[in-house]
Amino acid sequence: MSSRLLIILGDNDTASIGNMLGRTYGMAAQVYGASVHYLNLNRLCFGPVPLPQETCPVLFAPDLREAQELLRWADHTVWTYSLTWGGMPALLKCFTDRVFIPEFAYQGQLGTPGCVPLLSGKSADILVTLGSLPWYNRLGTDAAATRQLRQTVLQPAGMGPVRSFTFGPARRATAARMDRWTARVVDLAAAGLGQAVSEETLNQGLSPDFPEPTTRSAPLALAATGTESLPGGFSTNLIDSHVRTSLFR
Repeated sequence: MSSRLLIILGDNDTASIGNMLGRTYGMAAQVYGASVHYLNLNRLCFGPVPLPQETCPVLFAPDLREAQELLRWADHTVWTYSLTWGGMPALLKCFTDRVFIPEFAYQGQLGTPGCVPLLSGKSADILVTLGSLPWYNRLGTDAAATRQLRQTVLQPAGMGPVRSFTFGPARRATAARMDRWTARVVDLAAAGLGQAVSEETLNQGLSPDFPEPTTRSAPLALAATGTESLPGGFSTNLIDSHVRTSLFR
């Protein structure tokens, strides 16, 4: 993974657990020297279908045009969202429909030998929160939580490798489980930036019995992030205190 990261927060609720995990990933990457930009989709202005005047590139929705520039800039993207009816939430689906268009994501006809992906060389991580246990997503729904974005959007545009990780059940997440999830996300960010994280840790399943956080050293401490409310009474202070006291000593 390179040092230019774009974090796409795809949940409708800014304070969702998925968006919190995305911010955790970004903060950890910044500690290790990465340049990070966040794209909060629920703050963008765009419709589900193009307006007639948007067929002209100059009149293309400004927020979507900026999003395309950020996707070109980034060497690595992180996508966070909650599984919704077996796939991406409507906001994220509309975003990918509007942004991953011909002449930006690919040239030619998808699925044909002459199709040229235009976002090659960019890696991606997908972080998805579930209402069920991760094993049910893998076996019961054929990994639908991540397959839709990975196989029908990112890979056809040339992105790869694409890693997928699920966290669940999010609705009944305890403070202890949230702490383990934030530790896992920091490990993922650290491994991608060349920090020493064991293969066993990276391959560990995201079940409720995930092992205790990994301890590592880093030269910087993270500043407080505020007290934005999260589901279940959590706050973004959980991220900050966890990263400062558990991971960066």
